Amino acid sequence: QAAARAMLGRGQPFRDVPFFWSLHHDVNLGYIGHAPKWDSTEVRGDLAARNALVIFRQAGRPLAVVTVDRDRANLEAEAALERDGYAGLEAFLSAGGS
Repeated sequence: QAAARAMLGRGQPFRDVPFFWSLHHDVNLGYIGHAPKWDSTEVRGDLAARNALVIFRQAGRPLAVVTVDRDRANLEAEAALERDGYAGLEAFLSAGGS
């Protein structure tokens, strides 16, 4: 819809939170945000146990998270990012979001 409005000259900024999910070999992966490049990652949880949240940061700022079988954390991160942008994502993570 955003592309169609833009083609008709009635475009407006597209502000939806980028996300995708995949069920890969019985592992549910959810990606929230957009990190075209990053300089650090932080793993909260246990990747081997398939229960984790991975934070992708650039210059200390969280840009995206990947959840591994943590649906609630995925939804909460998406809501925080949608509500307050990257500052909301930072607040979610600082409050122990995982």
